[in-house]
Formats: sequence, structure tokens, C-alpha cells
Amino acid sequence: MDSAPAGSSEAAFDFQLYRYTPSLAAAVVSVIVFAALTVLHTWRLWKAKAFYFTAFTVGGVFQTIGYAGRIWSHYDKFSIGGFIIQAILILVAPALYAASIYMILGRLIRTVKAEHLSLVPVRWVTRIFVTGDVVAFGLQAGGGGIQAAGTLEMYEMGEKIIIAGLFVQILVFGFFVITSVLFHVRLLKRPTDTAITGGIPWRRYLSVLYVTSIIILVRSIFRVVEYLQGNSGYLISHELFLYLFDALLMALVMAVFSVWVSRLPDTPSQVRRGAAELSFLCPKRGYGNHWIPPTTPTPDPGTVSGISHTSFADTPNFDIQDLALLHHWTISTSVDIYKTPSADSLWQRTLPQIGFQYPFVAHAILSLAALHLAHIEGSPSSPYVVDATRHHEIALVGFHECVNNLTRENSEALLAWSILNLLYVFSISKQLSHATELSSPRLRKDRLLGVEWIPMVRGIDAVLGPHYDFLREGRMAGALSLGNWHELNLDDHASDAVDQELCRLRDAWRSSSDAEVYDEALHIMRKCLMYAKQFDTMDEETLAQWGFNRAWAGPMAFIHFAPQQYFTLLHQRQPHSLIIFAYFGAFLHMLDDYWFLEGWGRDIVGAVDELLGSYWQPWICWPIQTVGLDAAGNP
Repeated sequence: MDSAPAGSSEAAFDFQLYRYTPSLAAAVVSVIVFAALTVLHTWRLWKAKAFYFTAFTVGGVFQTIGYAGRIWSHYDKFSIGGFIIQAILILVAPALYAASIYMILGRLIRTVKAEHLSLVPVRWVTRIFVTGDVVAFGLQAGGGGIQAAGTLEMYEMGEKIIIAGLFVQILVFGFFVITSVLFHVRLLKRPTDTAITGGIPWRRYLSVLYVTSIIILVRSIFRVVEYLQGNSGYLISHELFLYLFDALLMALVMAVFSVWVSRLPDTPSQVRRGAAELSFLCPKRGYGNHWIPPTTPTPDPGTVSGISHTSFADTPNFDIQDLALLHHWTISTSVDIYKTPSADSLWQRTLPQIGFQYPFVAHAILSLAALHLAHIEGSPSSPYVVDATRHHEIALVGFHECVNNLTRENSEALLAWSILNLLYVFSISKQLSHATELSSPRLRKDRLLGVEWIPMVRGIDAVLGPHYDFLREGRMAGALSLGNWHELNLDDHASDAVDQELCRLRDAWRSSSDAEVYDEALHIMRKCLMYAKQFDTMDEETLAQWGFNRAWAGPMAFIHFAPQQYFTLLHQRQPHSLIIFAYFGAFLHMLDDYWFLEGWGRDIVGAVDELLGSYWQPWICWPIQTVGLDAAGNP
């Protein structure tokens, strides 16, 4: 193939395998560099279980073998074997790098919980780009194989196929960069709570994607120009360009990822959900804004039954009446929260055990038990309300002392108190509303629209987030799991009547300058509905393996996951934000049989109806009907 008879077309073509003798030193250095990087990637891949990087690592193997082929060619530059090995493997290796790079974007989008900001639906991100990459890989590998046939006709055909494969790779990479940049811009404009407080350096991750994508694009453009110039072209005739625009650039890509590859979770189920899964359960940034950044973690806590230096036994603030409240908590309140026997252990055992170590948690338990008794008694002037308030004030003092000295050891106590406090706030607000809101309708609307309790629900993640991994392995692990929340995928063509009603709301704000914010909030609302409704048809075996958070967590998840811009608009009482919140009230009404949420959903819908008036009322007909109000907002 390196020469042809005089006068033939192949002789006129003057094809040569190499127009130089391949450098032995350059090839040896390349083999060493790529082999070392490949071994490092293999070790990191196995250690991190990041198996989506398998293709990337195989690309490193191809590079190593390819440059070994150039060592062979140094000693015999007329050998077809050495030429084919280096030509094909070095050519297609970047396509394998690209396959893993494409998979990262979808995982990153899920990690920061910003699926709604992606140009391409997340479930299609990997499929679309990897499919394009497979096509590019197949064309380049196939073209190289055809060239190996050894005839001029086949060489020219293979050359055209390779060029087509390189163009496909450039187009797919270009679209990938556009998709990444657009997602980046949208996330900067409307960052999710996880992006802000989840401890995820997503900006650096995207920067890595940009840098490596551009490097591979430059290399692909070089290869296109090289093949367009032909076998006698300037680029292919000078070995320096191969090492400068291919070997060096691809080694740089591998070096960049060798530092970063193990830092991103392998699957959506391994995505760090720390703040994103616990904050909707917990209290606001602080009464009086006394939250302090977390301190350096301390050693592991003791056993579950151990009593610390701040234990229940060392505290003189409990009397026989408190013992009666604890008894009521054990036999009644604890089983009347989830109303699910398999989940009662959290309330009956775990929280009291933590309370024995941290008295402020014990006081929070007693305050909620007292409110439960007041609810059963049915009187807003019940003495149990006074008992509840007293214990809550004591618990609040202990809470502030603990949060000002936050450690890994006491993070469980803070999480436990936060969950109890959320239930306390919902219950006490309802108990005291009759006395405090009769003369001030504004106070009532402020309470129902979450002026205080929404910041409370959204505020704990920045504090406990750094200790989430520890919490997830501890006694409170069951309270942190949202099951399959991150795997739920919405379908705009679903047959569910309520979901269709929600989708209809887009028409209300289609021309609004805040339409994207409302669309994002609506997306979360629909996902909350899907999460809650799955328990209606869930089989017993799956339900038995589920965590503590079930249908009741669906509506409350909206308060955490909806964008902050939406709550700013709600605070301003913008009509479209109120329409969405009316649906939140309707969903909350579905939990009306939980004693601490009784009446909340109906009251929220009623308050929204009062604020919107008759002009906007057609948009909230479904919430009004669901909670049992008439067109005038009356029960």
C-alpha cells in the first residue's frame, strides 16, 4: 500500500503510510503518560464506583495501545499492522472520552435538583448525546477499518466516512456545550436551594465540562482539517502536529478528570441529598436570627442509650406532671402523628432516647404532647396550651445553646428538635389563632401565607447540611429519606385529572414576566402530587420497606423545593403566586386528618380566595371545591 506501479491511478495518488519516521521518544513518553493516567482512572473508577466513567477509561487504554503502535512503526514504518493500530485507536479514543462526559451533565442536573432548567429533558440528556457519540465513534472506527483494506478506492471511501464521523462529533459536542451553557445561565438566574446550600461545587463541575469539551472540539477540528488536506497534506506530513493537537490535548483531558472523576455520585440514588431532604422538615434560621455557622465536627456520639453530661437525669426542671405528659406521648401522641405502626418507632423510641441525652429535645416532646391533649380536649383555653408554651420556651433556650456550639454529635438533637418544632408551630398557631387574629385579619393572612413558617421550614439546611452524611447513618436516618423523589419523572400527557388541572394553570401566567418562576414552582407542585399519590396504589411489600416520609411529606416538599423567587412573589401577594398556593392548600387539605394540620388547607384556600377576588376565582375553582368552600369562600 505504500507504493504502486508507474502510470496507475494509485501511483499518481502517491500514498504513503508515513511521510516521516515516527519518533520513538515521543511514542514512548506518550505510552507512559497515557498508561499512568489510565491506571489512575481505573483505580479512581473502582474506588468511587463511578462506572459511567468506564468508556473514558477504555479511551485511555486505546491511547496507550495506539501510541505503542507508533513504537512498532518506528522500527518498521512500512508495516500495515502498526499503522492500523495507531491510526484507528488514537482516532476513536476521544469519542469514548465524550461518552462519559455526556453522562456527567445529567447527573449534575439531578445533583442540584434543577431538572426543570435543562433545555433537554434530563432523562434524554444521556441518551441523545451518547447516541450521537456512538454514531461518531462508529463512523470513525468504520472508516478506519475500510482504509485498512489497502486500495486507493477503499482508502478514499474510508477517509470520507472518517470526516463525516468527525463532523458528527463536532456537531454533537457543539450542541452539548450549548445545552450546558444554557443550563448554567438558568441556574445562575434561578438557583435551587441545593445549588445554594447543598455544598455542591456545581460551577466548578460545569467549568470542567466546558474546558474538556472545548479541548476535544479543538482536537476534532484539527483532525477534520488533517483529513481534508489528504495523505500528502501539510499536517499529516509533520508528526509534531499529531502530538501537539492530539496527544497533548487528550492527555490534558485525562489529567483534568483524574482529579475530579471520583467526586460526583455514580447514580441519582447516590446523589447527595443532604439539605435537600431534611430542610422541609425543620425550623427557620432562627428566632431572633441567632444561627451560627457549624463548627468543626467532633467524634462520633455514644450509644443510643447513653446519657450525656447534659442528660435528662442532670436536669431538675421535670416534675410529676411532666411524667404524665411523657406517658401520654408514649401511648397516644407518638402513634397519632404518622398513624403508621411501622413508623411509630421514630416517635416512641428514637426521639425520647435523644431527649434523655438533650433536655431541650425532651421539652419539645412534652410541649407537643401537651398540645395533643389540648387538641383532644377541644378548648382553645385549655391549660395544656399553657404547659405547651412553657416547655417550648425552655426548649428554645436549649436549642439556641446547642446551635451556637453545633457539632456532629449534637446534630441529631438539632434535627429531632426541628421536626418536633415544625409540628408544634402548625398546632400552636391553630390553637392561638382564635385569640390573636379576631381583631386583625392581616395577622391571619400572614400566618396562612407563611410569612413566618415558610422561612422556618426552608432554613435549616445551611446549618445541618455539613453533617448530613453523619445524620444519614444515625438514629434519624429514616426521617431524612424521600424515597424515590429524585427518580420521579413528570408526563405532560398523563391522564390524572388533578395533574391536568395543574397543567392548565400555565395559561394564567403565560404573558407574565415571571412565567419561568411560576413554571418552575408548578413543576415542583406536580411532582409533589405524584409523590403523594403513589402511596394510594403502592403494594404492601414496597410500602413496608419505605422510610418514614410518606404521603404527608408530599405537600411539605413543595415548601422546600419551590424556588426562592416564587416565595418572594408570594410574599408580595402576586396573583399568580397565590393561585399556585391555593393548590398547595388543597393538597394540604388532603392531610386534614392529621391533628396538627387540621383546618390548615381549607383556611389557606379561603385566605387566597379573599385576596384574589372574583376576577381570578375561575383559576382556583378546583381548590375551592376540594376543601369544601362555596364560591363566596364559606364552608
